[in-house]
Amino acid sequence: MKLTQRGKKDGLEVDVEHVAEGTVRARVGDKMLEVQLTQLADGSMLLGRGDGRYRAFARRVGKVIFVAVGPCSFAFTEDQTDAVRRRGARAIEPEVVAPMPGRVVKVLVEEGATVQSGQPLVVLEAMKMETVLSAEFPATVVSVRAGAGAQVEAGSVLIELSPLPQAPRAESAAS
Repeated sequence: MKLTQRGKKDGLEVDVEHVAEGTVRARVGDKMLEVQLTQLADGSMLLGRGDGRYRAFARRVGKVIFVAVGPCSFAFTEDQTDAVRRRGARAIEPEVVAPMPGRVVKVLVEEGATVQSGQPLVVLEAMKMETVLSAEFPATVVSVRAGAGAQVEAGSVLIELSPLPQAPRAESAAS
């Protein structure tokens, strides 16, 4: 899987390959790393490389993959050729979830509101960095499950959405 860091002009490019159970090989920039992964009960991972061990969190939210390793956090997008190849018939996710443990700074929508694709919904702070979580599709906000100031765990549902019915396409309307 090829990933590119978001929001950075000269962002990291990361190419990740599964080698064996619990082992991945990653090219980060011009460095090649082999890393042992151990899934922990709280949803985080322990990354081991040589003598070093690091706790990490990773969560896909729509087209963005959030990764936090130690005190650093990153947002990546998947190379489109990889994404299309693996996507298949993936269903729309009706929930906005916390990609990592943190504190809700702001909720930008109310229950019953109509939101557009890409519209910011909630601001989450983790490790002194703010992350804006946005709608992946046009929807109605069904429920807001976490308010400003709430401490949330990775995977906590913050907002529940209901997709808006799609308007008929012009070509099907003409038939």
